[in-house]
Amino acid sequence: MTENTTLNLTYTAVLNENAVATDDNGSTAIVDQNNTTKITYGDSQSVEDQTKTTTHKFNVFKHATGSEDNLAGAVFQLKKADTTLTLVKIDNNNYRVAKEGETGVDTFTTVADGDIVIWGVDADDDYTLEETTAPEGYNKLAAEVEVEVEADNTLRVDVENKSGNELPSTGGIGTTIFYVLGGLLVAFAAILLITKKRMDTRG
Repeated sequence: MTENTTLNLTYTAVLNENAVATDDNGSTAIVDQNNTTKITYGDSQSVEDQTKTTTHKFNVFKHATGSEDNLAGAVFQLKKADTTLTLVKIDNNNYRVAKEGETGVDTFTTVADGDIVIWGVDADDDYTLEETTAPEGYNKLAAEVEVEVEADNTLRVDVENKSGNELPSTGGIGTTIFYVLGGLLVAFAAILLITKKRMDTRG
């Protein structure tokens, strides 16, 4: 290596369990944190630079069909690789992914006064949302919602609920009772027809 040679150093870092996801009061999630990196070389020479650590998040916008208002009362689970994640509730609108061994909740509930924000997720990783309870008067989602977190924290997951009564599934008790009633009516009609013919024959 000769004098005045330019070196380009690239490094990566991974957040561990000591990473801070909220402010000192524990109420506000931190999106970006500035950190100082320092490289020392030779006897006493060093170079410093500023790096930015981002806490990744995504928003959940729950609404009724055709409405731009947030719909309250929907209960969800956040899953990763079919495993339900534990969440720590920061406030009514904000949750963060729990650290290993940390207690929390396994569901979150949507509110009327804004999106639900999930902090501390991995960027560019696939998650799913499963609706376990629909708001009163609305149908529960039939399938999980896929979530792929965006590194720039702009993802807003649009989750729509349709109102009305959901038709019972084939073979369930809802359809069975209709089959039974229909069969009884057919049998009753056949009995009436046979009885009428017998009465006409006797007459």
